[in-house]
Formats: sequence, C-alpha cells, structure tokens
Amino acid sequence: MKRRDLPSAEELKSAFSYDPETGRLTWLPRPVRQSMARTDKAWNSQRAGTVAGTLTKAGHLRVDYYARALMAHRIIWKMAHGTEPLIIDHINRNGSDNRLLNLRASDSRLNVANSKIRSDNISGLKGANQRVSRRNKLRWKAVFNRNIGNLRHGRRGARSVLQGCKSGLWKSFQRGLGISLAI
Repeated sequence: MKRRDLPSAEELKSAFSYDPETGRLTWLPRPVRQSMARTDKAWNSQRAGTVAGTLTKAGHLRVDYYARALMAHRIIWKMAHGTEPLIIDHINRNGSDNRLLNLRASDSRLNVANSKIRSDNISGLKGANQRVSRRNKLRWKAVFNRNIGNLRHGRRGARSVLQGCKSGLWKSFQRGLGISLAI
C-alpha cells in the first residue's frame, strides 16, 4: 500500500481515541457541521465509540478516514509522537498489535531483520541457506550485514557460524540490536 501523508496530530486526536494498554483505536463523535448535519448525526450514531479499522490480508489494521485508507499503526504513532517515520516496525511481528510499546520507528534493514522466516527456509535460520557448489555438493552459506558490508562464510566458516547462531547470540541478529541481517 502506498504511504500517504497523515492529517495533523491534532486532527487525528479529535477523530480517534487511543488506548495504549490494548492498542485499540476507537472513533470519537464527529462535530456536527451545519451543512452536513444529517450525515454527521447518522455517522455518529453508527460509528462513534466503535473500534476503528479493518484487518488487511497482511494482518495490519486499515482505517478509512474521509475516503482515505490509512494504516492504524501510523495514526497511533503520529498521535503519540507527532512525527511520521518512513517505516514503523511491529516488534513482536503481529501487525494487528498496535500497542505503543510494540511499535518503533525503523529503517528497512531493521524491518527485514525483524521479519518472519520464509516458508521455504530449510535451515530454520535467517540468512543461512544451502547452495549447490560447482562440484554439485550442497554447501551452507551464511550472510550477515553489520552496516559495513556483507560477510559471507564459505565451506568451513558457515558451519561454525550456524552453530554460533543456534546459541542466544542469534536473537540479537534477528531483533536488529545494532546488527541487522541481510537476506
């Protein structure tokens, strides 16, 4: 979905109520405009106080606000911080969990590092895969990115990297704590 600039934080705060405990965004009653009194009253009777948003195929909540499709996590971030980062990452990978403590401003590397393991992954680890060598032998390859370039481990090195990855160290790579993973 194409990212659109959001309305101001004040306008969003006048349209939505946010509960930081549950991450739920609810509609507030709209002010009744004289020229649109009938429409605004009907909208208020149907929508005010209800949960805003519908679940998308990707698992995020989308809110239709004055004929504009906006993502709920972006609305929440702007209401809380007043800014619009390019990427907002759900720390626990649940796109419908919009509690503020689960959201963070991110870049594309951190967002990819925090993504789920691909369904066709046979190693069970991100950044580690098998490839066929020139001699038709399966070789493991591990690729990491430490913001200075990729480190590719060959035949012998990949095995030790994979063994180290299975320890608790791998979680720091996956969560992007200073080191992000290039897939």
